[in-house]
Amino acid sequence: MTNQLLITEIQSTLNRIVLKIDANSAEFSLANWKTLKGKMSSSKLASLIQLNDGMLNEFEEALRQFYTHQNDSKKGRLACLRVALWLETVTKNMSIPFEFEKALSSEEIAIKQVRALELIIRDVITEQLGGKENVILKLQELFKQDVIDKWIKSADQSGVLSGTTFSELSNILLDKNIFKGIEEIFHSSEIELSKSTRDSLRYILEDIRVIRNAIAHNKKVSNIQIEALNEYYKTIADILKNAKKTQIDPDTYLDLSKSNMEDFIASLKEDNKEISGNIESIKKSIDTINVNIVKGFSEINEKTEKIHEELKSKWISKKFLVLYTIILTLSVVIIVAYNSFSNRKINTKIQLSWLSEKASYKFQELDKLSIQTDNFKGDYFINSSGIIDLTDIPSENLNKPIILSFQNSKLYQLDTPLIVRDGIITIRISIKNLDQVNFIIRDLNTGEPLNEASIQFSGIQLTSDPFGKASATIPPNKLSKFIDIEVMGKGYKYYKLNDVLVNSKTPIEILLEK
Repeated sequence: MTNQLLITEIQSTLNRIVLKIDANSAEFSLANWKTLKGKMSSSKLASLIQLNDGMLNEFEEALRQFYTHQNDSKKGRLACLRVALWLETVTKNMSIPFEFEKALSSEEIAIKQVRALELIIRDVITEQLGGKENVILKLQELFKQDVIDKWIKSADQSGVLSGTTFSELSNILLDKNIFKGIEEIFHSSEIELSKSTRDSLRYILEDIRVIRNAIAHNKKVSNIQIEALNEYYKTIADILKNAKKTQIDPDTYLDLSKSNMEDFIASLKEDNKEISGNIESIKKSIDTINVNIVKGFSEINEKTEKIHEELKSKWISKKFLVLYTIILTLSVVIIVAYNSFSNRKINTKIQLSWLSEKASYKFQELDKLSIQTDNFKGDYFINSSGIIDLTDIPSENLNKPIILSFQNSKLYQLDTPLIVRDGIITIRISIKNLDQVNFIIRDLNTGEPLNEASIQFSGIQLTSDPFGKASATIPPNKLSKFIDIEVMGKGYKYYKLNDVLVNSKTPIEILLEK
């Protein structure tokens, strides 16, 4: 499908989506979508297309890339295919038809490309870190030893990176300490759909991860996914071929025999072995419970017979005895099933949100943080939407408070919610020392404090005291890392200072000139 036909098909599908949401919206555009969000709220709109809030943000980023780059000869097709992957999910949720009748390559080639891209990422990291011997040393500077030990245990002879999941491998590549040595390789107008090379690559790798998971679960790779993978591989391969800072030849990674491809797919399934192992453990536990239940039933039967003999003399019917036995048996089964269900591991998500938009960082700049409950502690990466996936948390942590620990010591959490299963837990975060601003106003020549000087910033107005001091507590909705300040004093020149860093522990000193 040519780019123009693809753009037309995507626009037509977006029109059908927005029309199904709002009968008065005939055509989709970013402006119309924004208006619709204003009427309904983001959460309501997300529920209508069956996405969570974090996924909605990612979908909207793909839409922005599509409308920004659709007519760009270098990256227009990438932008079209990224939004097409999202539309495949959204239209399925809304029962709207959307698919490619055919693809330029095949499912077999797509699988080879997934494997090739994974091996390429490994080798790019290994090459830039100075070879296999130096990879572990560098990783030890960035990650905890128990995480590295897990990778080493799962790795093959090709090196420690073969023991990582694709998500972990992507996070290693995009770690700001590692990527600064790699960015030059991928810095290309062909791939930059977002503001930075790192962000653009993050979006593409996340798309590849989703397709890779489909292969791992034996799902058929759709024509849209095949087309996207083909474009991703071709773009990355072309960039590597033209890059001066790497010796990697991407063409050598596509050579994969049928038996090797089967081994690769089998290795993808091995990512689920830990889950399978847990299931096996559960089965063994259930078998043990069953043995105990059988033993218990035998004891119940023995006691029941004694009771039966006694009840005969009291003219109690045999039917009552059978009913009594059934109730007792069902009670045991229900208790066992309830205990097994209650003790299952916890899977949930955390959604971070900033107390104030102006007092915030990009989530991808935060990289990692530690999460702790009563009986659990782990390090996690934050995606660009501020979502953290928690999986396989021991059940004893259910309804326990969640404590976050950031690498950036300036950050702190405002809420302390309890951990729940299969939900989205929202935690607001903020930056320390932005809730108050202190000023000292002095004469430029004499250094004397100025009384009754007028200070304005962020819609707040203050007047200095006889000591030249003034301070204000900042409302949460006006918190900001940087402020613009205007100062006026009687008999002094008007003074303005832009982008002043806020820190309540350090007064802002301003000198006025007569």
